[in-house]
Amino acid sequence: MFNASLWVLIAFCILILLLGRPAWRALMNYLDQHSFKIRTDLQEAKRLHKEAQDLVNAAKHLQMETTHRAQEIVSHAKIQAETLQKTSQDELEAYLRIEEQLLLERLAQMEAQTLIEIENKALEAAISAAHQSIAKTIKPTDQDRLFTEALDHIKNASLKSKLS
Repeated sequence: MFNASLWVLIAFCILILLLGRPAWRALMNYLDQHSFKIRTDLQEAKRLHKEAQDLVNAAKHLQMETTHRAQEIVSHAKIQAETLQKTSQDELEAYLRIEEQLLLERLAQMEAQTLIEIENKALEAAISAAHQSIAKTIKPTDQDRLFTEALDHIKNASLKSKLS
């Protein structure tokens, strides 16, 4: 009536019923643990992603602050350089004006000195010529007296012209 295949099928079903429930529980336990592990890994990944995003935002903020500070430093340095250049240029112009004034004064002194030397040479030549002319026409005793008087008169006139 029942053949052997049927008995094998019945035995297999009984075996599945007897072993299936513990195997099913073990499989469900494994799947629950695996889903719990995946859930905790996913939460950890979200937490790490948030931390990484916070670090990226902090780095961007720090970069913006650093860039802003660098721009401030550069603009401040430009202002200082312009101020220094202006100050240096003003000081150079003042120095050149002073040097020019000193050179003009020195030139005026040299001109005055040269004029004095020329006047002295002209006086010496005139005195010498007058002395020679007088020596030819006046007696030797009168020559010395006249020469001394003339020399005193010329010296006095020269001093008066220098003072005025």
